[in-house]
Amino acid sequence: MIQPILNELHSADVDDLELFVPEPADLFGFYVEVTIGLDNLPRGGDLFGFLVCSPQWLAAELQSGEQAFLFGRHHLIMQRYDYPLLRQAIQGLCDQAAGEDWESVTRFLSRFGKWEFEDYRPYPYDEYGP
Repeated sequence: MIQPILNELHSADVDDLELFVPEPADLFGFYVEVTIGLDNLPRGGDLFGFLVCSPQWLAAELQSGEQAFLFGRHHLIMQRYDYPLLRQAIQGLCDQAAGEDWESVTRFLSRFGKWEFEDYRPYPYDEYGP
């Protein structure tokens, strides 16, 4: 049985996720990439992306008049921003994602986060090579 673990959280939108304090506190929306790997490897893994946001941010996006709807896949919606809770939520997904092989693990995790290889298709080589 393979048990994935959360190795790293990173955001290009937020300089320091641990110290981040949104202003106002209940209005935030930013993208986070997490590295999830194997329990026997302390570093590295595959990237999964989440739009971390508050319900108020979603409402504000809809009320801005620019959009009449939003899709919700790959979102992590939090009532308030709390870094330990963010880590706990994603580690909880990892705990539930144990599987027989890495493919079954990533299939489960990609229901929640955007897997870096989700839409990957190998380049169609012909008989003359790459």
